[in-house]
Amino acid sequence: MQQQSDIHSITRAEFEARHSALQALIAQNEARMINEQTALKADVERKFDRLLDSFENLRKELVARDTLEPQLKSLQEQIKEIKQAQISRSERFALWIAGLAGLGTLLFEIFTRSRLIP
Repeated sequence: MQQQSDIHSITRAEFEARHSALQALIAQNEARMINEQTALKADVERKFDRLLDSFENLRKELVARDTLEPQLKSLQEQIKEIKQAQISRSERFALWIAGLAGLGTLLFEIFTRSRLIP
């Protein structure tokens, strides 16, 4: 029994050496974790800032659209009115031309019947 306990027992110096090595590994792991945590924090902050920028751009777009929508509707109504006026003008012009043609035909008939034109 004595031999078995001797096999598993270590000296104070060996313990200190193992303890130092383990403490060094723990310190390395802690440093790596802190670096990774810092990198993750910076990444999350960048992504959050981009998200806030996207929200701000969307807000501006919505405000612009809400502001421009009445103007757009007004312009569309004006375009319809202009088209309607153009149709009315073209119809009036056609009637005017038809009237002139009718007058010309009437004058031609009058002149040919009255024998003013041979």
